[in-house]
Amino acid sequence: KAIVEELGGIAERISPVEDDYEKLKSAVTELAERNHVVIINAGSSAGSKDYTARLIEDLGELLLHGIAIKPGKPTILGMIGDKPVVGVPGYPGSAFLVFEEIVNPVIRALQRKRTEKPAQAKAIVSRRIVSTLKYREYIRVKLGKVDEKLIATPLNRGAGVNMSLVKADGILVIPKNSEGYEAGEEAPVELVNDMEVIENTIVSIGSHDLIMDYIGSILTRKGHTLSSAHVGSMGGIMALKRREAHIAPIHL
Repeated sequence: KAIVEELGGIAERISPVEDDYEKLKSAVTELAERNHVVIINAGSSAGSKDYTARLIEDLGELLLHGIAIKPGKPTILGMIGDKPVVGVPGYPGSAFLVFEEIVNPVIRALQRKRTEKPAQAKAIVSRRIVSTLKYREYIRVKLGKVDEKLIATPLNRGAGVNMSLVKADGILVIPKNSEGYEAGEEAPVELVNDMEVIENTIVSIGSHDLIMDYIGSILTRKGHTLSSAHVGSMGGIMALKRREAHIAPIHL
């Protein structure tokens, strides 16, 4: 609802409807009559009571169920009459990404507006990121600047990892048919935070210790941020040598 309103739309948000086919059908039919677009959150996977795809097929045209992106694989696209219908996965990480990549352009197109492209920058990956060849994968990253180098540290992955949405400074996109990036490689990053905030971040690469999390919380309270990548003691020393970190925690 908040994203739709931010885009200049009027959002009609209804209470959750239980997983009963007839109740869902009635709710979606009414929403399609009153609105330009219908967005159904959750119910897009392959569970026995995930009725969204069947519902759209019965009421209109199911264009596709499942797209080659991660997170967001179970996304559904369809039409009921001349109204676009999007089945958004229920996990927050997936839902947010599908809104950015699919729902946003649909709303912009109906408004006769161009979709705004986020600012991009080149960043050095602080640790290895492995990806499957089957999907275009979106990795949320924490960014920091060491000398003139922008350093990207991948945050915890997974459609249900909510804090990565809050902590991220950028999104690193791994193309389909790519196995990812090695530590030290340069990659394009879409910025979701101001460069002023990024430049106020301390980059820590090395061995992990609980004290780093504690230091990070203290820095946050003082208006700074800590980007911490856990690559082992030797990896931290090598990052310092390459001038890709401000500090390197090590265990001896």
